Amino acid sequence: MKHLDVILLQNFGLLTPINQVSFLLDNLDKNSISHTPWASFNYAPDVKFVLAYGADAIFIKFFVEKKFIKASIAPSNGAVHEDAFVEFFISFEDEKAYYNLEFNCIGTALVGYGETKEGRELQPEYLIKE
Repeated sequence: MKHLDVILLQNFGLLTPINQVSFLLDNLDKNSISHTPWASFNYAPDVKFVLAYGADAIFIKFFVEKKFIKASIAPSNGAVHEDAFVEFFISFEDEKAYYNLEFNCIGTALVGYGETKEGRELQPEYLIKE
């Protein structure tokens, strides 16, 4: 497994304007995603990401270069996997359950929580919009 350093952003958190966070993430070292687990797809886009945290927030920014993109899913918890999308999985402490966060390239999110792919519950839209 690859070692990943996650940087603490001093004085950054939920109330920090997103453009400030984005600018800072643009200037941090990027991690490449070189593994594509889907054997049925022979094309792999160039994908990099930056992961950091603040006092009360986790920040992730993806950098994707792809030949073609599709973005047609707009409602929260829609089938964003049908568009050009990225996903991030995270759990806390020793929890067996985890969050699955998927985002298409226009910012539509699908957020699920559970112990298995089949058992995840979609999170309410008001939480996603926060």
